[in-house]
Amino acid sequence: MKTKNNYIEILRFLFCCIILIHHSGNLLAEGQKNFFVSGALAVEFFYIVTGYFAAKHLSSSQDVTDKMCYSTLYTVKKLLRVLPYAAFGILSIYALNFFWPADPISLKERLMLLQNMPMELSMLPMTGTISIDLFNYRDTPLWFLSSMLIALPVVMYMYQKFTDVFKGWIMWFLSPILLCYMVHRWDSIFAWGSYGTFLYGGTIRALADITLGFSAYFIVTYIRNKQLKPNAFIKLLITVCEFLLLLFTVYSCHRDLAAYDEIFVTYIIWIMIILTLSGLSYTEHIGSGILSPVATFLGKISMPIYCIHWGTYQYVIKFIPGLTYINGLLINFAVCVLISVILMIIVNMFKKK
Repeated sequence: MKTKNNYIEILRFLFCCIILIHHSGNLLAEGQKNFFVSGALAVEFFYIVTGYFAAKHLSSSQDVTDKMCYSTLYTVKKLLRVLPYAAFGILSIYALNFFWPADPISLKERLMLLQNMPMELSMLPMTGTISIDLFNYRDTPLWFLSSMLIALPVVMYMYQKFTDVFKGWIMWFLSPILLCYMVHRWDSIFAWGSYGTFLYGGTIRALADITLGFSAYFIVTYIRNKQLKPNAFIKLLITVCEFLLLLFTVYSCHRDLAAYDEIFVTYIIWIMIILTLSGLSYTEHIGSGILSPVATFLGKISMPIYCIHWGTYQYVIKFIPGLTYINGLLINFAVCVLISVILMIIVNMFKKK
């Protein structure tokens, strides 16, 4: 059963760019309006897709005895693929702060700046054990990977251990309950660094969206097993609707959304993923044929860009001062792509060895 297509890889790159532009606005706009004010919504896509493919993996796997260990190893293997890029992003920012600090400081003070580097490299800041505020740790966007490390094994374990309950209740109701909790607790699902009674907002967000990805997988499986094949006109109509939903999502990232609108857009992303992966839309054919290598490349380069873009911003700002929002964005994007390509080549060389 084919449930993965190159259009998903293109969407990975698109939503990665939205995050990059969003963060670029935070660092470079200086009073100008951030073009993607709500660009943090793009993270929802990556959570849901991660949940989808984790559910697909479990559905094709044989029953295992140590379910928690299996779930954890699956997650760790996933994160090890991006660890070289994450490590580069973290180390480059620490190097910048050590060798070119914002203000003149002593060697002892510079060494003190390095004290949290091991914790960041461990991908564990979202556990709450890091000694500084999450909003101030060096490679801020990597909260996403940290929350994934914590949440994904839990969701996978719940599915394996309590399959009936998970399919019948958890994957349908846990997500809206957690997302609504974030809205009531912090007035936004973007509150990744805010701490609740037990967890950081980012971990709650990961649990909600990964679970949503599981439900997407089982809906797609149901549609494909039932061999629901609309005629050409209906399929074209669904495709048009899917593109409209994508435009609406991109526009929503541009706007300053109200709290409950954030949840609404999350479910719009969920619907788009279901439509393309179920084969109900022509989008499943986008990026196929001669464009397949391009789509695959865009998907693969997305995570390296995500991991390093926060650091490259800071280098651009440091060594090319006075940039406008647009110029800074374009330069940073070009630098990110160049470094990401070089890192991918190096990583692939080591893999072959």
